[in-house]
Amino acid sequence: MYKLSATLKRICTPKEASGKLEVSPEVHKQWLQGGEPRKALLRILIKNGGDKEAFKKEILHIRKHNKKSKVHVAQGFYTKEKMKTVLKWSPRDKYEKDVKEYWVDTETTGSFEKENEESFIDSTGIEGEAGGLEIGTHDPVALAAGVEPENVESDRDTDMDLEDDGAVDNVGSVLANLLKVQSKCEVIRDKLQGMEGARPASNLGEGKQISGPAAKAIVEALATGGVSEKAACDLATAFWGEVSNLNGAQKIPSAGFFTVAHRLSQTHHECRLTSHISNMGLSSNISLTYMDAGLKNAHPVLAIHDFVTALSQQQKMDTILMGNRAKDFRAFWAKWKLLQPNHPVFQCDLAKLDWSIPVAVHCDEGTSQKKKALMVIQYQSLLGEGTRKRKRSDMEPGVNYLGSSVRTRYLYSVMLGRLYSSKKNQNGPLLKVMDRMGVELSSAMERGFSVMIDGVPQRIFLVPLGMKGDWPAISKVASLTRHHGRDTPTRYDGNGICHLCLGGQAGHSWHDLRQANMEKMRRGAPLPWKKEPGLISPLELPNAYKPAFFRIDLFHSCQKGLQAFLTFQVSCYDFSVIYGPCSVEKLCEDAYNDLKHFCACQSWFKGADTTSLLIYLEHKLEDALPLIDDNDVRRYFALIHAAVCSANAFLRVFYHSNLWLANREADVAIAEGQQCLDTFQKLASTAFDWGLTRWKIQPKYHMVGEILFDMRSCREAGLPVLNPLCWSTQQDEDFVGRVSAISRHVDARTIHERTISRYQLALASRWR
Repeated sequence: MYKLSATLKRICTPKEASGKLEVSPEVHKQWLQGGEPRKALLRILIKNGGDKEAFKKEILHIRKHNKKSKVHVAQGFYTKEKMKTVLKWSPRDKYEKDVKEYWVDTETTGSFEKENEESFIDSTGIEGEAGGLEIGTHDPVALAAGVEPENVESDRDTDMDLEDDGAVDNVGSVLANLLKVQSKCEVIRDKLQGMEGARPASNLGEGKQISGPAAKAIVEALATGGVSEKAACDLATAFWGEVSNLNGAQKIPSAGFFTVAHRLSQTHHECRLTSHISNMGLSSNISLTYMDAGLKNAHPVLAIHDFVTALSQQQKMDTILMGNRAKDFRAFWAKWKLLQPNHPVFQCDLAKLDWSIPVAVHCDEGTSQKKKALMVIQYQSLLGEGTRKRKRSDMEPGVNYLGSSVRTRYLYSVMLGRLYSSKKNQNGPLLKVMDRMGVELSSAMERGFSVMIDGVPQRIFLVPLGMKGDWPAISKVASLTRHHGRDTPTRYDGNGICHLCLGGQAGHSWHDLRQANMEKMRRGAPLPWKKEPGLISPLELPNAYKPAFFRIDLFHSCQKGLQAFLTFQVSCYDFSVIYGPCSVEKLCEDAYNDLKHFCACQSWFKGADTTSLLIYLEHKLEDALPLIDDNDVRRYFALIHAAVCSANAFLRVFYHSNLWLANREADVAIAEGQQCLDTFQKLASTAFDWGLTRWKIQPKYHMVGEILFDMRSCREAGLPVLNPLCWSTQQDEDFVGRVSAISRHVDARTIHERTISRYQLALASRWR
């Protein structure tokens, strides 16, 4: 009983944090009365077995109408003497002596009172008839006089036939049901009045324009996480308050938007702004699909079919075509067939290849609310608009590196890290989402979608060729048994550090990047998982292609791996030779100021930190080498300079090339990349001989070797070389950061749905 009393208290009292009630204020007041009213509520809770939801449904808000009739009649018996002395009457009229006076009631008054009383009772308490209640048959004067109703005679003739007992017998039941219906209607009316601010935007802004520059600016700030929905409504309300009374205010381009936002602000429904924007043409309006991910609630995704269909309906197909047409896709597949002739895409009608779009999948974790992880899952076209250094042309397709990442990457879903990374779930919910994505991609490759392109009906197909991302994300999705985290520095018989080869296992040294050893490690390598990943299982790829579906990311392996470590070694340990002996603090200050000045002259931006440092080191070491007197030290720094120059030349090739490398470009990249690796290994040996803790060789060193091995193998076989930059993730990291920023400004209880909805606003704001 005590437990149920505590439950009732929690239901009927406001929340400490928000002050919100789970029940109506009337129920709260009844609970505060204590005594019998509170016991009545407790009995209803006990009846429902302590179930809070059932209890709240059982309580009915009814209104009792009580009618009371009161008649006041002043009467009395008086002697002639008292009539003269008390009532001041006389037997004869005071003015007309011939008129006699008779005994009368001195005053008869009546009153009718109507009381409205609200109470909350168990729903079964008003079932049945209101017995004994008769309406319209009692004379209030007769009741007050104590006369029985049947003895009261009426001077009026009536047309009402009261001898029909059938109608009168049902009055009680009818009245009870009417009271119940009236109560429910009043409750619904109150709810509708409370939802007045949630009326469709088309009604609220009827007759007004809704998509002016001011509205678009506020929506874009809302979409990127710059402002909250409440702040957006406050901004719109403040502006509308200043201009709404001016002549022509209703005709300004954003009048409809301001009207909606102002109304939501007045009714405190600011959280509904995003849903209203979808009716204003400021959202991509892609419907959400909910799936069972093994969580408490269904998980939302933007189904690929719904995404592509929405693009077609809104005539935005270039968002996924990226300016390419049938001849561009046909040329791509002609080269890809040389690399993977047994790919399933070539087993179907070859005419489909004209509108088959090669795509890549990407997933990575960003930082959401309270610095918690948020997995962002997306896909993208491999054919894009190129890079800043080399844009696509009509003859050559470019990599997907230009344009806003919100427009060039297509969100599939997001998921909080705590929902899948626990020991209990073991990535299960995440893998279910990826399994569904694999099924959708398989359908997109086999059946495709009917769309409109340039006003002509077409059927397009999406063909997944790989997944990219940082190694922790790929290891989760593919459930790899061989990956970078399996390094065993103290022995040579580990599980293996590479999903493509046997490197790291007994008899296979992953440090040896010679072509012959790389071929040996690839030969006979088993699949790097115990169970095939659900992402690729529906695609029916040959076993030879399955490990390579999970691509090596140039950005994390090279720029944030090998080359970042190269700049770190020089910057932290060897700058004292260049700047002279000084404290670490003074060394860092001088190096920072010098680098800041250099980058300002070179139009540096923060997304190119490793590249900017390498270019800076190349110039700085070139100037410092002639000033070094010691021959051994000079040779040491000459090796560093050579490694830095090779690293710069290696990356420069990719950023100055299109999707497919020309033969000369591929040869230069292979030579410079191999030079960088060889020099790095020489520096490690030199530092080891000198007793210096420098130039540690890590698994990412091997991953760069895998990139070079694939390029060299293609060149030796006379095959086309795909630019490794298409598997790099700089733009994808930007996309993850933008989506994560959006998630930090939405309600944590509906973070998945509201983040995806905000993404749709951001996408629409960047339409072509």
